[in-house]
Amino acid sequence: MSYNAVVARLRNDRKKVILLSGDSQRNVQFVAKELGITEFYFEQTPVEKVRILEKLENFAMIGDGLNDAP
Repeated sequence: MSYNAVVARLRNDRKKVILLSGDSQRNVQFVAKELGITEFYFEQTPVEKVRILEKLENFAMIGDGLNDAP
């Protein structure tokens, strides 16, 4: 299943999709645009990511590295 398909399926299930990344603004904006994600954060440290996640209710997170462990 492609990333576009995953995002589409989440939206069909009425889930909010947020891109939260430590990567550069340019890279994150590119990926967000490709996937149709309108809410995104870039250049976030692990601590900053946790602060954002603490404001959400009932979420699932998919990470790809050690910086996503907290």
